[in-house]
Amino acid sequence: MDGNSSNSTTARTLAEPELLKALRELANLRDDAEAFERFCKRWPELAYVSDDVPELHPIEIEETGLPSKFWLLYERRGYLQELWRGDTMVLRRFLLPTEPPEELREKYADVLWEHGAQILLDWRRGEVVYAPKTPFQWAIYTLFRSSGLARVCANPDCPAPYFVARKATQRYCSDKCAEVFQKAWKRKWWAEHGDAWRRGRKKTKRKSGGKRG
Repeated sequence: MDGNSSNSTTARTLAEPELLKALRELANLRDDAEAFERFCKRWPELAYVSDDVPELHPIEIEETGLPSKFWLLYERRGYLQELWRGDTMVLRRFLLPTEPPEELREKYADVLWEHGAQILLDWRRGEVVYAPKTPFQWAIYTLFRSSGLARVCANPDCPAPYFVARKATQRYCSDKCAEVFQKAWKRKWWAEHGDAWRRGRKKTKRKSGGKRG
């Protein structure tokens, strides 16, 4: 397999905010080869690239115009979007795979892969601990622990709707998207209640003017 493993010993150790930032970027990637290339250069730890495309792979990326080397990144983007919307089965696929992640296929070619091997039992602390095998699993686990703030922007026209909110009440990924909604809400309100508000305003002015006279 001619691939670059994100499990490289030369890879940076990414902090949790960086991991979440990288996953947000991946979830919002366009079907554009340049966008995928930029992601790979910016986040090499999470971007496993290989020209060895499985023959029975279910995803056809040829229609998108993407090079075949991005097949795994393309697949993970789709599953990540489903996860962001709350699909827990996808979470199991990422964190508890029944087969070794693609980055580790060569390493475990002659070694039995234990399903659920990432789950460790800490007897001393009396805790169940998750032990990621790859940087990508570590990123997904970080997102899982922040799942209460994982959002899909409420603006239906948002070009990058997947984000991690700063607070639980946040519904829009940015002030720009929030402003779009606020303007639309104001237009709708005026269309439904504007006439009544103006009539009430006129009555108030008449009463006020009569008192002064």
